[in-house]
Amino acid sequence: MKSLLVLLLVPLFVTELSTIEVLKWPALHQQMDAQNGKIKIVSFWSLGSKPSVDELPHFEQLHRSFGNQVEVILVNVDQPSLLETKINPVLEKSRITSKVILLDEVDANAWIDQVDPSWSGAVPATVVIDQNNNHKLYEKGLTYQELVKIVQDIKKP
Repeated sequence: MKSLLVLLLVPLFVTELSTIEVLKWPALHQQMDAQNGKIKIVSFWSLGSKPSVDELPHFEQLHRSFGNQVEVILVNVDQPSLLETKINPVLEKSRITSKVILLDEVDANAWIDQVDPSWSGAVPATVVIDQNNNHKLYEKGLTYQELVKIVQDIKKP
């Protein structure tokens, strides 16, 4: 009976992990600017930045808590050749179900200023886009509590 109970409970905890889109900057830019009535949280991260990897679970928690009001987009800026061997295992370990994009661009200088002219290009960096398409850059790691406060401040009338 115990094993049957375990087998019945397993599907409750299985979630669909995110599939990764590999995009060039124009396609990512289009997704960032597309209006869908939700607050967008766009996190730029890299495997080489421990703080950006450490904050992935915070974005996932935000996605699960505010999924109908907030769209989380996790943008990895590493080389596409690392997708299967390095990036996917990190995402699987964190049980990421948020949208994940691998930005396939060699020349970061060609798109960083278009994200935000004040951005140095360092990661982690997060762009918050409100329902009126106003952008705000956070060039640091964010905690779950900081992310919730950002969303709540935007939602205030």
